Amino acid sequence: MNTIGRATGVLTGVILAMLIVQPVSAKSGLTPDDLMIVEDGFEPGNGERVGEIALIEGNALIVHDKENVGYRIRESYPVFSDDTIITLEDARLRLKLNSGDSMYMAPETRIIVNKSIYTPKPGDRSVFVQFFGKVRFMVRKLSGFRRSEFKVKTKTAVIGVRGSDFIVHATNDMTEVSALDNTRLGVAGLAAPDKPVILESFQRSVVKKGMLPYKAESLIMDDVESLKQEFMIRPERSAPESDLTAIKPVIDRSGMRVPETELVQPGHMARTAASARIPELEKAKSVEMADKEEALTDERREIHEKVNIKLTPLPLPAKPEG
Repeated sequence: MNTIGRATGVLTGVILAMLIVQPVSAKSGLTPDDLMIVEDGFEPGNGERVGEIALIEGNALIVHDKENVGYRIRESYPVFSDDTIITLEDARLRLKLNSGDSMYMAPETRIIVNKSIYTPKPGDRSVFVQFFGKVRFMVRKLSGFRRSEFKVKTKTAVIGVRGSDFIVHATNDMTEVSALDNTRLGVAGLAAPDKPVILESFQRSVVKKGMLPYKAESLIMDDVESLKQEFMIRPERSAPESDLTAIKPVIDRSGMRVPETELVQPGHMARTAASARIPELEKAKSVEMADKEEALTDERREIHEKVNIKLTPLPLPAKPEG
């Protein structure tokens, strides 16, 4: 185990994942010049399935490896190894890996998922993520795993992770790491990976190119809420499809612009309008709590299987003699 692993503690149970994330924009190389957009319809990628799109707001694309076709993302679309996921300036999404770990993409971000392997038995997990942009990571704590490793690498830093909730903002010259609740991270500069700074809950550090990480400092709670809101997803607020057609030529592989499953039914508009009145912060918290409850359920299941408690019913009291 390397220095980051030792510094952050023993990493327990194999997911192997590499993601490359780049901030993108329709005006500055968001998509390849020859990319064609498929509004409706989807074909599987060339690699193994590594996860799925759990939640989506706005316009985003999936581009399979060695292809020049971008599929407009819909909820529950599968993600395959070496797929490129692109969020436009109006979009946010949640990518859930097969391991149950989640990544929330901010607007104008691009992720390439190179590989993700998860083996619950005999209990191996290994995740390696490289990225450039802004992503929130929610990494599950796994008990009873033989090996569990989750690392994040940017242009300037490497981050060793246990079960954690944290946000990373990376550019070519700087990486800012913000640890949220119930989190412990080891952050090191690429220039000296053996000299990490440990971040506990609600602490942050910055690593500049060719330098050691800055000393950990406390986050201001108002800043924490602002950071979380950058990743708030409201599926009912979809951007116009014309946003995509304005960027690239469109291919319609479905024979109809709107699939039958997405046709508006009577009363739908009223329900959508009512849903839009729900406070944004409450919706963000509900998504966050759902993630944490799911992780807690998995932990309880793992503990139960490990302990394997057997309950023996107590004998009933003897019937009194009449």
